Amino acid sequence: MTASVLHVCTSDQFLHFLAAPLLEQARAGLAVHLATRPGHRSRVLGESGLVAVHELPLTRRMAPAEDALALARAVALMRQLRPALVHAHNPKAGLIGMMAAWLAGVQRRVYTVHGLPHVTATGPKRRAVLMSEHVSCRLAHRVLPVSASVEAELIAAKIAEHGAIRRVGSGSADGIDAEWFRPDVSLGRALRRRLGIPAEAPVLLFVGRLHREKGIDDLMRAFTLVQRSWADVELLVVGERDPTDPPEPDALATRPRVHFLGELADPRPAYAAATLFVLPSFREGLPTVVLEAAAMELPTVGYDSLGVRDAVVSGETGLLVATRDVLALAEACVLLLDRSDQRAAMGRAGRAHVQREFQPARVRQGVLEVYAELGLRVPGTRAS
Repeated sequence: MTASVLHVCTSDQFLHFLAAPLLEQARAGLAVHLATRPGHRSRVLGESGLVAVHELPLTRRMAPAEDALALARAVALMRQLRPALVHAHNPKAGLIGMMAAWLAGVQRRVYTVHGLPHVTATGPKRRAVLMSEHVSCRLAHRVLPVSASVEAELIAAKIAEHGAIRRVGSGSADGIDAEWFRPDVSLGRALRRRLGIPAEAPVLLFVGRLHREKGIDDLMRAFTLVQRSWADVELLVVGERDPTDPPEPDALATRPRVHFLGELADPRPAYAAATLFVLPSFREGLPTVVLEAAAMELPTVGYDSLGVRDAVVSGETGLLVATRDVLALAEACVLLLDRSDQRAAMGRAGRAHVQREFQPARVRQGVLEVYAELGLRVPGTRAS
């Protein structure tokens, strides 16, 4: 009988990272199910015929009534499917997924920690998210942090039992396909022409949710400072506004040399058009966008914050500065804009780092080996 695995994630947007490993698990011989809030990506995944998709009314924000309904539906779904293993992703899906799996009597429970909201939360919200993570991790048989700094925080804050933690390799949600994300000058030139950006103009790039914790306000202030040294510098912003905590309206105002491109199904042209990637995020799990940029030989300037420090080797693949130090962020950008040889060397080092440490096959195999450790046998895996 084919073993079944049910994945639970909060949003359709997260399938940007999760779809490929789910398809791989199905091809490896598992019966793969997904419970999530529906959207375009989940519909495409369901149409593949390899993954069965189930609607679950999950939200990112705290909403007790909606969360109670989602929990009840998740329990009912699990009792119907009787999965051999439940694997939850994201904080809200982790809590609902692990509680439902426990209530439904699922004997194998895995929770991947993609980020830790309590790091930047304060007051009652901090206490609430800490308690949520604590419950999720204690109900899980295995906890998979996506980076070394997330693992360290789980242990330091006593959120998860040390014996339950399994970091796969260097971490990551799914690694990076370095054959897909590879240097391509033509893609960058085409986007610059479309946007009217001169071929020789320096370009800063941000990719991510437009959320205050991503440092959008800091990014705009730093960009203004960089313009004092490089008057012709341009800024590309790729991503959708996050309604849970959007940046101040003034930070998103239309300005000369700032291009808001929205969410891109294929961000490679933006990476290829850029001179530097900038990520002033206050916290991450492990920023896949930094690794994608590195694979395309684009160095990063960012804050030395949770998760970001695991994606950037400061001084080798980019530069990290103290979190919330906008002046230092701008100065690091100017330094690398002034030094084309150093940028090129960092770009080459970044691609080599991604190819060495973040291979998708390595991450996917590692997850299957965690399943095998719990007694779920999958062809080609071994127990640890």
